[in-house]
Amino acid sequence: MACPHLPDIAALLKSAHPEWSPAAIKSVIMTTGSQVSRNGHAIRDQRDLPADMFAIGSGHVNPPKAHDPGLAQLNYPSFSVSLKRGDSKTYSRTVTNVGMANSSYTIRDISVPQGISIMISSHPPELSFTSVHQKLTYQVTFTRDVNDKEKGPYGQGHMAWVSGKYTVRTPFSFKFE
Repeated sequence: MACPHLPDIAALLKSAHPEWSPAAIKSVIMTTGSQVSRNGHAIRDQRDLPADMFAIGSGHVNPPKAHDPGLAQLNYPSFSVSLKRGDSKTYSRTVTNVGMANSSYTIRDISVPQGISIMISSHPPELSFTSVHQKLTYQVTFTRDVNDKEKGPYGQGHMAWVSGKYTVRTPFSFKFE
């Protein structure tokens, strides 16, 4: 049922933020999605089992959070990574500060499947902004352990950049070859 509602939410966001591109609007809708149901429990799939990212995508749309997201990512806000044992892949993302002028975002939550490691381009992983609409780029490297055991064809995870009231969540999907 999300499809009929998303154009309306996108139109409301565009009217409130006319300078945002369609890609920025898509990004804030994705990075501010809720991972739990209205009653605070795990989202369930059609079989009444805990839903994975293939069933819920970025989560339930949260229009108030999307209206004031903190960061808007100009390129795709999620990662889809295909890894063989011993592989390492690096990706870049550029984010735009649409929150407070002087703000810093740090990684407070990382989740990846066992056998996968992640490294963010700076230590500690932090994005420090001095102005609104400032853009910063970071890199993420995903590495699969050479001894990782078969665990199925897919895995999922996420990371979250946090600054005060803002939490910007980035989902990961993994294909294991």
